Amino acid sequence: MDLWSNQLIQKTVSTNAEKFFVKCRPKVSPKNSASYDSVRQSVVILMGSLARHLEPTDPRIKPIVKKLIEALSTPSQQVQEAVANCLPPLVNSVKDEAQPICKRLLKKLLDSDNYGERKGAAYGLAGMIKGLGILTLKQFEIMASLTNAIQNKKNYKHREGALLALQELVNMLGK
Repeated sequence: MDLWSNQLIQKTVSTNAEKFFVKCRPKVSPKNSASYDSVRQSVVILMGSLARHLEPTDPRIKPIVKKLIEALSTPSQQVQEAVANCLPPLVNSVKDEAQPICKRLLKKLLDSDNYGERKGAAYGLAGMIKGLGILTLKQFEIMASLTNAIQNKKNYKHREGALLALQELVNMLGK
């Protein structure tokens, strides 16, 4: 998003945030149209940007994070990337739910039959880890799970999911 858009959001979020959220919520709901992906990406970025400017204790942040996590199932790299970039500043507001969110993403990463969902889970997991800090990989036993998944010779989805997660972790945390 360009500088002008960010400045506009910063100036208007305190007085008009609820109006933006009401307009944005329906646009993030999954639809099966590829042409709708760019709209969804824009709305996801807007909601994530708006939520960054709210107080960390604002009750609207948790439903926004939930919507962002749901949007990861969209089979579009653009949308998944946008969500991953929106998550880190919001994660501290949902710290109490961070471990269950990471566990669900890890399960989807390793067990989903849909490649797009596994890729989205990898993006989401990387965004969560970036927001929580790299020590989370050990605290939530994510690295142990990924190591076991890579070594699983019977299930290609486990190996593929683990490699997707490692790829996105490297991209999000820095090379």
